[in-house]
This record gives sequence, structure tokens and C-alpha cells, in this order.
Amino acid sequence: MHEFVKKAVQTVFFGLALYATAGRGVGSAETTVVVPNALAAAEGGADNIYPFETFGGSLRYQQVFAASEFASLPGPSLITQIAFRPDATVNIPSEVMITSVQINLSTTPASPDGLSTTFANNLGGNDTVVFRGSLSFVSAVAGPPGGPNNFDYVVPLQTPFLYAPSAGNLLLDVRNFSGAPILTRFDAQFVVGDSISRVYSNEDVTSPVGFKDTLGVVVQFVTTPAAISIAIDIKPDSVPSSINAGSHGNIPVAVLSSAGFDATTAVDRSSLTFGRTGNEASLAFCNTDSEDVNADGFPDLICHFETEATGFQEGDVQGVLKGKTVSGTLFIGADSVRILIH
Repeated sequence: MHEFVKKAVQTVFFGLALYATAGRGVGSAETTVVVPNALAAAEGGADNIYPFETFGGSLRYQQVFAASEFASLPGPSLITQIAFRPDATVNIPSEVMITSVQINLSTTPASPDGLSTTFANNLGGNDTVVFRGSLSFVSAVAGPPGGPNNFDYVVPLQTPFLYAPSAGNLLLDVRNFSGAPILTRFDAQFVVGDSISRVYSNEDVTSPVGFKDTLGVVVQFVTTPAAISIAIDIKPDSVPSSINAGSHGNIPVAVLSSAGFDATTAVDRSSLTFGRTGNEASLAFCNTDSEDVNADGFPDLICHFETEATGFQEGDVQGVLKGKTVSGTLFIGADSVRILIH
């Protein structure tokens, strides 16, 4: 019965781990990516009013970004903000108000200059509404003479989007229901064979098809690393996992391997932190020999953590392990505990 409860706590936590902890603790540093990369500090050779301004009607706009442009990401990451910049030809401060807009992101198999004119064909299976509502774009039009201007047309995402470049290209899908007057122009690039292209319908947001060309606006993405979930077993030989918070000893924690994850070779042992939040620098040592603690046929990694450094307090019901793989992918795991105070 105790083992069932213990594993149930693990399962519930793992279902929440990716979104509840990514960007905090381990891997909280932001990475900013401008696509195309070559235009991070250079002006694009084109400009456009799409996807946020229209000639009076509604608008649907999709733009694809090559996964190769996100090579600087440490692994799967949460996109938390996207931003655009005024073209260098814009020389007075401006404000664009969009009353009703929806922005989606997805991972798409479609490639730059290879988008379908049928919008639905470009969507990935993880198509996600990341923003819906009104937007007010205000720009001070600040930047060096000749551009580029700052990325101060900012969209803070209401729902961060998990993006793994290894899974495919990124698709931005904007539905501008209300339209907006033409008060500014966005920096863009029109180059065949580069990393961006688009398809759009500038007459009706509900149209299933649009026109396509190789132009794309320059976009800045703000991301935080996302942690993958792994399974751990705190004090493998003890159910429940009772911990005396006042002990001067160590707590053994098994990092469990699986068919797709060999903890004995994949884990960067020096990166491990463990305790009540997972941010505690409590590592004492890891065993040199592996052990299959759950008898599933896969050798597990056993590491030991200094009890006094874990920060456990009376009432805590779970312990958290954070770290990264030798290839730099962040991970997190949790298991139930019972804290004793002696």
C-alpha cells in the first residue's frame, strides 16, 4: 500500500514538472534568439505591415522559422515572449492597438519556402494558443541610424510554448480578428532560400487558404530551458522514505534508468542538487557501481546527499532532484518523503 502511494505521488508530480518548474531553479537563465540569426544586430532588407496591421479587414498570417536558427538553445525550451521591431524607415514613435488577436505556436514539418497555401496543413500536432486578447504595441523607435531598431513591440505569452528544435521547425500563426490601422512597418527580410517564409490571407481571417511568398518579419524569441521529467527513488530500501531532518548523515537517492534513459552514463553527476526544492547543493558522492533498485532490468545510479544541506522541514511531503545530462539537457524528478524531527 505504501509503495502504491509513493509511486502515485511521483506520477502526479511528473505530469506537472515540465511546466511547473521549467525556468526556475536549474536552468533559469533566459536565452534570446533572433530569427534570422544574421539580423540580430543588422537591418533586414524589407519591411511589412503584417501580421498586425491590415488594410481594413481581418487577417490570418503564418510564418515558419527553421529549427537550425535555434541552435543556441540548450535543449527543449519554453518560449515565454515574442517581439518585433519597427523597420528602420519608421522614425517617429508609434502605437498600434489590436482589439482582438490570437497567436498560436506549433512545431511543424513544413519548411521555409515550403508552406502549404492551406493553413491547416501547416499546423503541428502540438498547436497551442499562446496569446488571445488585445495588444497595444508602443515603440520609442530607438536604435542606431539606419537600424535596426529595438525589439519593443512585445507580446508576453499567456501560455509559454515548449519547443524542441530537434522535433521540427517553428510555426507562428496569427489570427488578427479586428485588424488595425497602418501606423508602422515591421522589419522584414525577403530572401529566397533563407530560414523564414509566410502564407497569409489579408481579406478574411476565416479563409482556409492564403497566398504565400518568401518574405518574413524579423522576430525575437525569449526562452527559458525546460526540464524533462525523470523517475527517482529516495531511500530505495525504505517505504515510506522517512528522513530525520536533524541527521548528520546522508540520504541515498536512486536515479532510475529506463529504456530511453541510462542514468549511469547520461547524468552529469556534478550538476545534481537535491532537497525540499531541488535547488539545494547537497551532493556528497555517487556510487561508482550501479544497482538495479527496482528490478526492471536497467542499472540505476545511486547518489548520496548530505541531510543537513537538503533543507527539509517538518510537513514536507516530497523531495526534488534537479540536474542535467552530459549533453546539457535539464531534468527534474521527485519522490515522496516523510520528515521526522528528532
